[in-house]
Amino acid sequence: MRKGEILGLLPEHIELQTIGAALVPVIHVVSNWVEGDGRKHPKMGSTRDVPIPMFVYDAIREVIKANPWGGGPIFWSDREGIPISGGAVLVNFKKRKEAVGITDPGISFHSWRHWYNSYMRSSLDDHVLKQLTRHRSDEMTDRYTHLTEEQMVQVMQAATGLRRG
Repeated sequence: MRKGEILGLLPEHIELQTIGAALVPVIHVVSNWVEGDGRKHPKMGSTRDVPIPMFVYDAIREVIKANPWGGGPIFWSDREGIPISGGAVLVNFKKRKEAVGITDPGISFHSWRHWYNSYMRSSLDDHVLKQLTRHRSDEMTDRYTHLTEEQMVQVMQAATGLRRG
């Protein structure tokens, strides 16, 4: 998800859906928060449903419960009805990166979209991944794909096999 889509989330955008025999937590991406302009449609009108792990759903529900305003944006600020600022997201992201030992300045909040694309690409059909990320072209999905650490090890092992040949 894009930063503005995350900031635009409201409690009613998060729900558990029964899909077949499974209970699936889903985020309905239906809005985008633009600082100074408020709630808008997502980029290029790309509304979508994003399935999430239960532990993410549970964490989001805890944030919703902690909201002192009793409603409004999931990621609330000290002003009723207004989410935290994009700047605050970036400052907190940097703090969390440093707390876990990530010092690479090239890893940004947006890097998560690249990571998600790369990680999920090994598990999902490309057309499914494209729907989840709302990439409009195969080229954009390709641009967001990078080798995972596991794939890097696989490449090294395969290349090592060349020497044995």
